[in-house]
Amino acid sequence: MRVLMFGWEFPPFVSGGLGVASAGLVQGLLETGTEVVLVLPHHPFEPSADGLTIVDSGAVAAADDAPHRRRFLLRLQRLPTLLRPYITAGAYEEDWSAAGTGTPFQGHYGPDLATEVLRYAEVAGRIARREAFDVIHAHDWLTYLAGLEARRASGKPLVVHVHATEFDRGGGGDNRLVTEIERLGVLSADRVIAVSGYTAQIVAERYAVPARRLRVVHNAIDARETLKIGDVAEEDPLVLFAGRITRQKGPQFFVDAAALVVAEIPNVKFAVAGSGDRMRPMMDRVAEHGIARNFFFTGFVPPGELDRFYARADVYVMPSVSEPFGLTALEALRHGTPAIVSRHAGVSEVVRNVLRVDFGDTRDLASKILSVLLFRPLSDALSTGGRTEVRRLSWKDAAEKCLDVYREILPDGSR
Repeated sequence: MRVLMFGWEFPPFVSGGLGVASAGLVQGLLETGTEVVLVLPHHPFEPSADGLTIVDSGAVAAADDAPHRRRFLLRLQRLPTLLRPYITAGAYEEDWSAAGTGTPFQGHYGPDLATEVLRYAEVAGRIARREAFDVIHAHDWLTYLAGLEARRASGKPLVVHVHATEFDRGGGGDNRLVTEIERLGVLSADRVIAVSGYTAQIVAERYAVPARRLRVVHNAIDARETLKIGDVAEEDPLVLFAGRITRQKGPQFFVDAAALVVAEIPNVKFAVAGSGDRMRPMMDRVAEHGIARNFFFTGFVPPGELDRFYARADVYVMPSVSEPFGLTALEALRHGTPAIVSRHAGVSEVVRNVLRVDFGDTRDLASKILSVLLFRPLSDALSTGGRTEVRRLSWKDAAEKCLDVYREILPDGSR
């Protein structure tokens, strides 16, 4: 089988969980013997694996399909919106620069992320007409229009993969452009894959996607040796927050709980590894609590470097308001780091050896952090149990489940 996959980011250019999950799933598909043609907005490097073809859509000329473009794309472009998607245009440039390009990333398609998404869709049909494949797989709202264009051009079935919804990111789905693209994608696709049962329920309730077209494929992680961490100091307890610093991730709850923990353990340290639009308010909240000496902010940390933080941390905290999955929790558990996660996190569907909290309950969060730091038997049990659980997970298993979804919608002769 050959899959035409539309992604948005891919190593070494990764700014969040979407890129990590896409890379894991591609590797899993390759391990099953599936060929993947991966289309990206920009990727200057050659693929490093057999069976993988990477297409840089920025090098593909625009489709000459003006009537369809006016009817389909420009109708959406006219929607009034204050753009607040997965990442903003400014953050998009920052993250690509921090990922190692050396200079700020310059988009191929337009001055902002919305225009990038629409222009990406324009060239998708042309790519679909020139490539041979059996099924189309589009990741997140950023690529849904591209997937629909590819299906229109090729007649091949489309699977859209929901890694998060605008409801998760915005707290209420208030970005009309993103919401309408999500709605169009999930209602038009032949099958919809959600990263968790929690996310599937949101998709079903908010977009009225029938159960017969909705499937759950949990994210995964592949076990590997824990990296050595060199001369990182061990004298102080370390609590880790890792990810985009946005409202969705609950950074204010992390800080408020930290203040309660500091009152009991004055030498405890809190590491915040990531960047985002709530970084400055988070720093201000730390200052208001008078605990600046207990905090350090690293900014964006590439995935390889983030392993050092997981390995050093005594506990990892994910206090999200809404978390479709939460790959960072699996990354922490892989290193044997105890994890505390929001009850509103899809990752809790695949691991049991974590502590759970209701988002916003800072006293309970602080109590659980203190319990892990002060009660060694609990810490050891969570560490051992969590590490054992993640060893059972693999991206190949996730890929096999995606293949089952593809087979549901392929003609018998294409399977």
